[in-house]
Amino acid sequence: MHRDAVAVDPYRGEVVERITWDDYPWPAQMRELGVELHTGTLFGLANQILLALFAVATVVLIVIGYRMWWKRSPYRGQLPSAPPRALRQAGAPVVVVVGLLVAGIGILLPVLGVSLVLFLVADAVVNAVRRRRARVPVPTQRPGSAGH
Repeated sequence: MHRDAVAVDPYRGEVVERITWDDYPWPAQMRELGVELHTGTLFGLANQILLALFAVATVVLIVIGYRMWWKRSPYRGQLPSAPPRALRQAGAPVVVVVGLLVAGIGILLPVLGVSLVLFLVADAVVNAVRRRRARVPVPTQRPGSAGH
C-alpha cells in the first residue's frame, strides 16, 4: 500500500512531516485495506470480477429467496389484506410523513429509490392482474358439448 502523506511549509516549500503506511495505526490500515478491497482497487481486475460475481450471486439469492417464500406463502392465490388495513388505521398524517421520509431516502440514496419504485410498480402490476383475473368468470362448458 502506498498511502504516504506529507506536510509542506507553504513559506519555505520544505517537507516538515511525512507519514508513511507504517505510521498508520493497525485499525486504520485494516480500514484502508477493507475499502480498497470493497471498491475493487486492491487486486485489480481479478478483484473486480470477484466482486461482480458476488453481486450477481446476491441478486440471485434474493430472487430465489422471494420465490421460495412466495411458493410457501399463506397469501398464495389471494391478496393479503393486512397492509391496506394497517395503512387505513394509521391515518393520513402518518401515511404522508412516512411517504415523505421514504421519498427523501430515495432521493438521498438513488439506487435504493429506483429499486423501490420498480418494486412498487411490479407489485401494482401483479395485484392489478390478480384483481382482473378474480373478476373475469372462467367460461364453463355445458355437458355433452365437448368436441363440438
